[in-house]
Amino acid sequence: RIENFRPIAVMAVDRHLLLKGKKTPYADLKEALEAAKAGEKITIGGSKGEDYRLYEMFLDVSGLSDKQLTYIMYDATSDAITSLLGGHIDYCISKPASSIQYMESNDVEAEVALAKEPFGGSLGDIPLLSQATGLEDIEAPIWRGVVGPASMPDEAVKFWSDLLGQVSETEAWKTDYIEKNHLTPLYLPAEEAETYMKDYEKTILAQ
Repeated sequence: RIENFRPIAVMAVDRHLLLKGKKTPYADLKEALEAAKAGEKITIGGSKGEDYRLYEMFLDVSGLSDKQLTYIMYDATSDAITSLLGGHIDYCISKPASSIQYMESNDVEAEVALAKEPFGGSLGDIPLLSQATGLEDIEAPIWRGVVGPASMPDEAVKFWSDLLGQVSETEAWKTDYIEKNHLTPLYLPAEEAETYMKDYEKTILAQ
């Protein structure tokens, strides 16, 4: 629980992609959704937590039921990607860092960005859900940040929060961490970070 720590800063958020494999039998996601409405069973794989939350959001915006669009939960995203490569599932929810090597080797294709805004850099041409299908865009970003022990004094929290703010502005941070891991930069200082983390925690615990 966040109450057991002192939030220092949020530094970035990690968003998701919906991948399809070479054995996925649909030309695009729009065709897959039409097939699901016509009675075909479409399978989506992913891990626990945000992956499953995105699947539930996808059900909601698509108007499909879990009998038309089925989720297969894996212990890790790597297992879900392996199943996609083998043709055992139709689609896979994944964070970019977990799947970029398979996209670069053309073993999987990023069908849509599960985000409210497009990715940048080499992923900038991946369409949003609204652009690819006309459905409402969905996202479940995971924060990447720094916390300290609950006993950390206010002066120390402020010192490290300010320092991390300076780090977030450096080119090394932007290229060696943000761009390399295909993250979305989002620096929030201690007080704002605490509010953000607690709101995130409420969302997760409500599932």
